[in-house]
Amino acid sequence: MLFFSMVFGSLFLSTKIQAQELGKYIEQYEGKKGARTFRIKLLRIGEKENEEMLIQISGVDDPLDGKIYKYKKEWQRSEKRFKDYQYVTTQIPGKDRYALFHSNTQYGNQVLKVYLMDDPSEPISIYPSDYQKNLDPLFMYDQYKRQMEKEGKD
Repeated sequence: MLFFSMVFGSLFLSTKIQAQELGKYIEQYEGKKGARTFRIKLLRIGEKENEEMLIQISGVDDPLDGKIYKYKKEWQRSEKRFKDYQYVTTQIPGKDRYALFHSNTQYGNQVLKVYLMDDPSEPISIYPSDYQKNLDPLFMYDQYKRQMEKEGKD
């Protein structure tokens, strides 16, 4: 009896650990570096109050290209109505902390920018992309998990 309760308890625990709340949709943005257009995908992970996102950038010549990392929103002002925040990660190998995605308000408008690793002194403005139908949040999450396992961070 003890054996069965241990087995079922561990199965329940592992299922609970692997179950991760994901956002319903992937947000997409795009920007230009030179003549090249690149894409940024954001997917909420965990509870909304945690303000964490999986972010992937693709189509740009940078070490971050194709990589997915978990980022935490850090507010830059106490008044959130200004929408001044950045998403920061500690998962990039060789970096203690990296802020890729920034949002601030200029003249009453929200401005979104990306700071690439190869050229962090040159922020790139990004804009919402058209809605794309074939974006599966679970697929993006699975890609992230596989990448973390490969990098030995899981």
